Amino acid sequence: MQELCVQGLVKVYGGRHGEKRALGGVSFTLGPGFYGLLGPNGAGKSTMINIIIGNLAATKGKVLWNGHDVRRLGRQFRAVLGYMPQQQNLYDSFTGQRFLQYMAALKELPRAAVPAEVQRVAGAVHLQAELEKQLGPLEKQSETARLYLKKKETLKSYDVNMFLLETERLQKQLSELEGKAGTAQANLDETSREYEKIKQEHSRIEEELEELNTSLDSAKEA
Repeated sequence: MQELCVQGLVKVYGGRHGEKRALGGVSFTLGPGFYGLLGPNGAGKSTMINIIIGNLAATKGKVLWNGHDVRRLGRQFRAVLGYMPQQQNLYDSFTGQRFLQYMAALKELPRAAVPAEVQRVAGAVHLQAELEKQLGPLEKQSETARLYLKKKETLKSYDVNMFLLETERLQKQLSELEGKAGTAQANLDETSREYEKIKQEHSRIEEELEELNTSLDSAKEA
């Protein structure tokens, strides 16, 4: 079973105005699952995440993955790690497809598996139809898709923007469906009104035809 263990993490920043303690001995153990890290600005959330993924060195403490120090695991740990920062610096010239292929290479995925894997992760974030477009408005979706590039197991770390993106997408789809439903209902109402008019006109013509036949019969008798 995969396990991430944080033991006594301390991070102290030094400067001209004295030291600032960002983390004061954080410890926890996480197994497979989905976890959220909540706290006010300046609480040390980003500092802790950056220490876990190896972007920042801790003043004290250590991070273990399946019982092994992540600093010694090196690329073995990074191979199962997915990280989506709040701010991204992506290559503007990259298309979504090229970006995901590039990230697959960094993750050392087998070359033969890359095309299918790119399609799979693009489908997970509804990006399949946009893969040939250049990055820009697609940055968030591309970054989110990158998290799902994996071999067998993946430890993911990302900010709330991913969920805001998905919420926005679903809300947009919901609004579009509601609009279509409203249009369909309006068309149905209009069709019902037209049908009633046709029925009334049909009845009127039948009455006139009946009167005409009656007059014709009376003329014949006379």
